[in-house]
This record gives sequence, C-alpha cells and structure tokens, in this order.
Amino acid sequence: MKINGTLSISFPSDGSVNIRIRDDASSIVFVDMCVSHEEFSRALSTLAERPVISCDVRGLEYVGKQCITERRSIVCPLATGNRGELSEWLKENAKEEGWTVNPYLGSQRSVDRDQGVTTLNYSVTKYVEINNQEAATVASKE
Repeated sequence: MKINGTLSISFPSDGSVNIRIRDDASSIVFVDMCVSHEEFSRALSTLAERPVISCDVRGLEYVGKQCITERRSIVCPLATGNRGELSEWLKENAKEEGWTVNPYLGSQRSVDRDQGVTTLNYSVTKYVEINNQEAATVASKE
C-alpha cells in the first residue's frame, strides 16, 4: 500500500527525540516513536537500524482510508446537567451502523437546553477505502 504522509520530529526538554508519522488520508498518527539524541545522531550519520526508547503503533486498520466526520444532533430524555452521564447515554443511544460516535460533550454548543428539551450535538466518524489517485487528491487539498 502506498500512502501520502507527514513526518514530524520534535526535541522535548527531556533529551529525547520524538518522531511521528501521520497518514494524510485518515489524519491518524500511526507511529509515535521516542529515541535518544545519541541514537538519533547515529541514525543520521549512516548507522541505520538504531534502537528506540519506545514505539507506539496504532490505527493501522485506518491507514490509507479517508476519514469522514459528520455532525449529528439527538434529543436526550435525561434531566441532568452531568456531562458524563449525558456522554454515556449518547454512547448507548446514538449508535449508527458503520459509524463511530464521538461522545465528547465538553464544548459550549454540545449540550443545548431549550424549553425543557435537551439536545446533544456530537459527531460521528467512519473510515472509507479510497484508491491512490483519490488519496493524492485528498492530500493536495490539505
């Protein structure tokens, strides 16, 4: 599989080097690596395959797929102001086939109360297959 991606290298104050690789289509950081300054320098000076401190790999099932996010609203029957309870209710009651519900309700407009009716504003996400030509088009639009 061929993808378009972004490489990010940062130097935190703890003396390590963080390296991240992000897939442009899905916007997922699928490799997050930490290496010492010494090993990073050795890798740059032709000593390949250096050991790392840690390396997290995640979201590989989404790499190369396009991320689609849509907004949704749902009326909630709960008479509570507790966003944690509302979020749990949302996870259980707003499921849609093929979509993942983002139950985050921390923004100002995510919980709307009007005349005793509570409306939850949230988002759903899914990842869809795209061919390499479409992936190049998506990447060029960003």
